[in-house]
Amino acid sequence: MTRNSDAVLLFDLGGVLIENQMFAELKRLTGTDQTEAELIDVWLRNPVAKQFELGECSVDEFSRSIVSEFDLDLSPQQFLDQFKHWPKGFYAGVELMLAQLREHHTVACLSNSNEAHWTEAVTAHFDFAYSSHLIKCIKPERNAFDHVLNDIGVAATAVHFFDDAAANVEAARSCDLNAYHTVGYDAVRAELAALGFLA
Repeated sequence: MTRNSDAVLLFDLGGVLIENQMFAELKRLTGTDQTEAELIDVWLRNPVAKQFELGECSVDEFSRSIVSEFDLDLSPQQFLDQFKHWPKGFYAGVELMLAQLREHHTVACLSNSNEAHWTEAVTAHFDFAYSSHLIKCIKPERNAFDHVLNDIGVAATAVHFFDDAAANVEAARSCDLNAYHTVGYDAVRAELAALGFLA
């Protein structure tokens, strides 16, 4: 059940609440002229990367595949050691903001994540925390949003969803969620204020 309000605030993590250097680091490692957007596209087309975020392959399989796919001058273990630290943690102010929001609203997160990045240090700040590798569903596929709605027991129209990927925002809207394209903490805080969730 939601608390003190019918609204459920549902957040993506990387690029919204958490500073994630993933594609900047991948660009640095590869020395490529590709843009970060192009690298994201390559990443999303890598079947093993998707399997990893769905919890369907081991970290060893994943690291070997990425080293090969991107022709990295690293061993799979060296890559994995770096990969674990690509999320830099919450942007300054996020933890306080989430605590304030939880006083009046149900606060949840839905992330395409994996066993290397999913930690209690992150999930402790939410009433409900969903990662693709645990729920076996991945954004922008509809079943990821359906899983959240069914698990919380809330209507789509009561959910306000914040994500930095336009494709995920469009998918959420097609499922009748209220969805907002926000990149970084300043943007999500401004959107929350405009919606009346923050003073």
